[in-house]
Order: sequence, then structure tokens, then C-alpha cells
Amino acid sequence: MHYSIALEDDLYLAFHAFKHGKADDTHLVERLLTLYKPPHITNVKQLERLGIENDPLRMQLSQAGLVNQAIEELAAKTVYKIILSATNGDFPCVNINGDAIKNNYTITCDPGESREKALLHIQALLADARDVVVCDRYMKDNWDLSKKIFNYFPDKDMSIHFVYELSKKCISEIKKIASRWKIKPLHVNLYPGYHDRYLLIDREMEIVITSGIDYLFDDKKECTILYRLKTK
Repeated sequence: MHYSIALEDDLYLAFHAFKHGKADDTHLVERLLTLYKPPHITNVKQLERLGIENDPLRMQLSQAGLVNQAIEELAAKTVYKIILSATNGDFPCVNINGDAIKNNYTITCDPGESREKALLHIQALLADARDVVVCDRYMKDNWDLSKKIFNYFPDKDMSIHFVYELSKKCISEIKKIASRWKIKPLHVNLYPGYHDRYLLIDREMEIVITSGIDYLFDDKKECTILYRLKTK
């Protein structure tokens, strides 16, 4: 059997209570579930420490050789090699209350695969936008494909900022798509030296496009899109 993660004792106990309808710290459980990936690993020793009586599970664990390992040893047997913790962020621990390791939505489009779902998702996220920052240093070099992203922007009053300046010709083409858009200078570089491409919506929702905006419209190449709330 493949296991995804390990849990420190307090989180294992909270998850066990949650599964049995006895959770008394819903905030802790919510934070746990943001990073939880099933199934988790455990062993006989952890169950004994926590006073969890489950004879069938203990027998199953014993037969699998999961008896006396330390939590770090259990984590080493998992797919992601991590331990979820409520307090510790030192690897292999991942702190559910704030950590460099996040759990974000992603979509990967392989070569030859449709980008429709990714583009519709981007369109939905942009629908209510008032302010969008576009970061793609190669946008003007791949303009014929890259400019298609603006077909997914809403036709409404909004400001668009470009980290990398576009030519007057490119700006003119954008304004023909929607005359209500205002192209404004970006006074603070939010992405100094960044390689990936970004759409930052209202300075809150960040869409990371790993290969380039033009890759959203070239199905001969792979493209991964990551959606996350921007940390303030």
C-alpha cells in the first residue's frame, strides 16, 4: 500500500476525532485538511500512544511491519516524505499554520491536450477583476499567440499593468479589444527577476503560467498553470 504523508500525534488524534464526528477544534481540522493528502501512514506505536483502540488496524499494521518506527521513519516510507505538524516547520515537518510548502490548485496541459478548461478557469477568475498585473518578459516576442489571452479578459472598466513594457502597436491592439480598459504604469515591480509568467488579479489571486502565456495557445507544447492566493 502506498501512503502519502505522516501526521504528528496531535494532528493524528484530531483527524481521528474528525472522522468519528467528535472534532472539538474545527479550526485545527480545517488547517490540517488544507494540506492533507490521503492515505496517511501510522503504526502500532502511534496508536498506543494516542490510546486508539482498533484491533483490525493494529493487526494490519503489524502484518505490514509498521510497529515501532519513529514518526520520521514513517514519513520516509511515504510518497511525499513529509510529516504534517501544528507547530514545526523544519523538514520533514510541514507546519499547517504556515509553511513554504503549499497546497494549490494546478492544471497541466500536455502536448496535444486541450487548454479549454484552463482558459475557462482563467476567464472565470478575471470576470470581476478591477486591476490585473501581467508579467511575461517575452510577451511582445510571442505577441501573435500571447495577445489571445486578452480575449478572456472581461469587457468592463479595469486597469491593466505590464511588468515588461509593450510596444505602442501592442497596446493599440489591446485597446481595440476593449476600449474601457486602462493601461497604466506599474510603479512597483512585483516580480523582480522572476522567470515564470504571472497574472495577478486585484493583487490577491495569482495565476502562475510556468512556460509562457503563449503556451496557453500552442498545444504542441506542455503548459502548467497554478492558482493561488497571494500572500500579503
